[in-house]
Amino acid sequence: MKNYLILIIGLTFFFGSNVHAQKWIRYQSKSARLQADFPVNPEEKIEDTDKAKTYTATVTHDGYEFTASAMLYKTNLNVKGLSQETLAKTSLDAFEKNLGATKVMSKNYYYRQDVGLDAEIDTPDYDNTILYRVIVVGKTRYEISVMKKSGKAKYGLMKKFLNSFKILK
Repeated sequence: MKNYLILIIGLTFFFGSNVHAQKWIRYQSKSARLQADFPVNPEEKIEDTDKAKTYTATVTHDGYEFTASAMLYKTNLNVKGLSQETLAKTSLDAFEKNLGATKVMSKNYYYRQDVGLDAEIDTPDYDNTILYRVIVVGKTRYEISVMKKSGKAKYGLMKKFLNSFKILK
């Protein structure tokens, strides 16, 4: 009987729903020069306006919301006195405001020779910290975020998603 109990527990751990251990799916948008790994196949949405074309990949899985997007502006973002850090901070401020953030910790994020921001955001509507990254390269603003509204979030899994972000050449 003891052996059967051990077998059942072992099989539960082996076959259980573990987002962290499963093989992730690589999403690439060549048009947006964006790459990120998702736990399951993401839904892609493309929106074209007079100001920009936005590519967004999203997944809701095991209570997590994974999002990666690239906004390709049709106008030049290289304005004298307007740095990459300022553009990233403006995007972070808008993201915070939209969520009703109560606490934000941010630091510079470096990708190749470019600089953006990494942020950990607390809000009253989410039990867990939201991870957010933004970087502006040329005419493109890249954003990647992961959040889990309730239940215990796995910080390592959230960082795995954020760290899978790449800008394609």
